Amino acid sequence: MKQSSPRPIEWILDVAHNPAAARTLAAQLAARKSGGQTIAVCGVLSDKDVEGIVGELRSSFDAWVIVGLQGARALAPEVLAARVRKVGANVEAVAADVEAGCLTAEAMAQAGDRIVVFGSFLTVGPALGRLVGQASA
Repeated sequence: MKQSSPRPIEWILDVAHNPAAARTLAAQLAARKSGGQTIAVCGVLSDKDVEGIVGELRSSFDAWVIVGLQGARALAPEVLAARVRKVGANVEAVAADVEAGCLTAEAMAQAGDRIVVFGSFLTVGPALGRLVGQASA
């Protein structure tokens, strides 16, 4: 039997992994106002323009949770967090992987908030799997 969540949180998943896609995501978030805070769960590969992506989205989020990804092109989450902070984003947490980052963001969120997972197919895939698993439980 499905149980409704006691804390309704909106989840948005977007594979935005370059400045142009980040600009589009920022416009979509601005057009779709949230009643609460907006929390980023961000994982980006090392060969992407991290600073350009964050520059486009910096003001779209109240808090950032930086996550580590798997693979040869992955950035250590602490390295990614330092680069994101350097652009002026409010990094509130760093997690080893997407699952831990989603759990962290969910714990930070309150009813009416939204969590936006973005930065790579390798970020969105595990988050989507987690959300689908919760919905079928």
